[in-house]
Amino acid sequence: MDPSELERRPTSLGGYGSIVPYHAPATYDPIYGDEGVRVDLPTEGYESADQILNRLTRAADKLDLNTDPGRLYYSAQCQDFSWYGSGIEDLREDLLSSWELSQTLQKTLEERHGTELGIHRRAS
Repeated sequence: MDPSELERRPTSLGGYGSIVPYHAPATYDPIYGDEGVRVDLPTEGYESADQILNRLTRAADKLDLNTDPGRLYYSAQCQDFSWYGSGIEDLREDLLSSWELSQTLQKTLEERHGTELGIHRRAS
């Protein structure tokens, strides 16, 4: 991945717990002008990217939900920054390369803003 990934994905300098689009517990859905639905998909632990995508796809099929770009949105939250995407295919790509993508975006954002940004919380 190269720094052009920053052009494909909106980013913010808000990390864990920040109040920026798609972070709040009750997100706003601009298409319907109403409250969106938030579902947390942890990427740490026991599930692989394929297991997460399979579970999300099964749920979408059962609930008749649209997972196309512009209908399904997601965010990845790092310590000092976040990035966003839309659609199940981009989610698949991002889950399979989330660490590399986070590092690429971290480096690009650090260069653009002249500051060091963390990806994960440091042990205290």
